[in-house]
Amino acid sequence: MKKISEILRRPVSEGLGAFFFSPRRKGRKTTLLYYPVFDDPAEFAYHFHSARYFLPSGDDYEALLFVSPEIKGRFDSEGPPPMPSYFGQCPWGEPAEVEVRETEGDSGLLAMLREHRPARSFVCSGLTGAIVGLVARLGRFTTVDRQSTWGGSEYAVFRSTLQDGDELAAQRIAAHKRFSSYVDSLPQLDKSYVFGTGPSVETAYDYDFSDGYRIVCNTMIKNRRLMEHIRPHFMVAADGIYHFGLSRYSCRFREDLGEFLARWKCLFMLPEWFCTNFVYHHKGLEEFAVPVPYTSSSINLRLKERFEVKTLHNVLNQLLLPLASSLSNSVYLLGFDGRKASDSHFWRSTESVNYEDLKPFHQEAYPGFFRNMDYVNYAVTQERDAEKIISLGESMGKRYISLNESSNSALHRRYSGNRPPA
Repeated sequence: MKKISEILRRPVSEGLGAFFFSPRRKGRKTTLLYYPVFDDPAEFAYHFHSARYFLPSGDDYEALLFVSPEIKGRFDSEGPPPMPSYFGQCPWGEPAEVEVRETEGDSGLLAMLREHRPARSFVCSGLTGAIVGLVARLGRFTTVDRQSTWGGSEYAVFRSTLQDGDELAAQRIAAHKRFSSYVDSLPQLDKSYVFGTGPSVETAYDYDFSDGYRIVCNTMIKNRRLMEHIRPHFMVAADGIYHFGLSRYSCRFREDLGEFLARWKCLFMLPEWFCTNFVYHHKGLEEFAVPVPYTSSSINLRLKERFEVKTLHNVLNQLLLPLASSLSNSVYLLGFDGRKASDSHFWRSTESVNYEDLKPFHQEAYPGFFRNMDYVNYAVTQERDAEKIISLGESMGKRYISLNESSNSALHRRYSGNRPPA
């Protein structure tokens, strides 16, 4: 196998299903109250099991779901609804206790709101009657509706919103320290190699990456042979439903992630929004998880000095490019083929590094995300953001080289086959 440097010398709708949240008060439980009244068994099953997985457990909390008489009768006679077929068998910490109450309309919900007077609320559109005015006075709200674009991701975020300011500050200090200590423990290398899940990643076996830091992402950890070849230093994942949700796709990813981290013991960098719930259910992986704050107002390519990133579309721009740029001045990318006009959804991935057979279950679990997504605009935005990041890095003296052709123009302009190496 040849070193990269040798090769480069060659010429070449918002809808229903949300909960209200009342912050904890001394001597009183925190109430998580769902709206609307559930009369659809399928939606009830989705939210019942999501509540048990994502909401906090213990004596300080109570989750209340109001259902129609028909669903309550079935619940009383048959027990809890079966886990939806599109959900996977994920590791569970202590599940949240969920109480199911019957009501024929909004009267029961209104009574609960008046009793608890929640200062924070998680609600969806479609509010009716007297609840509208009361909710308007509560101020803060969000949706967990899977028919909306981002409702599924809000579940994965919720547990992190319970942290107080001191807890969050301590977590950020610890994460920065863990990251810095880990980087200092690695050999000092002058290159970073970043890998995506596009078909071109199959050419990785043609290269020797031993002279740089290796950063892998998402479901490519499925391919154990490829991981043995790359021997990664960092693992990154950042999507609320693909990687931290409850679909069979996301649960399989976390199952493989556990085996991967046990084998390679590298850092797992993820958005801090998802970390609290992740480590609650995967306590054995806590030592590898590094929550990254998405608090920067500008692109940050110096994570060792300032441990935060800017919120952008796609893991490439959110974490991969900022991380690689922070580690070295030469960044090589492989497996970022981009979105071609013929691609459905986002972009085509190769089967060896993705769970193509589980994608239909994932789409069934989160229909609103796929129905409402503008894939072309997403790809254009990702391309523009990548250009901004790379241009900033180049102005700092860094260089970026794509080892494959890409329909992402920012990467294709840096394709090593288009020009002699610098």
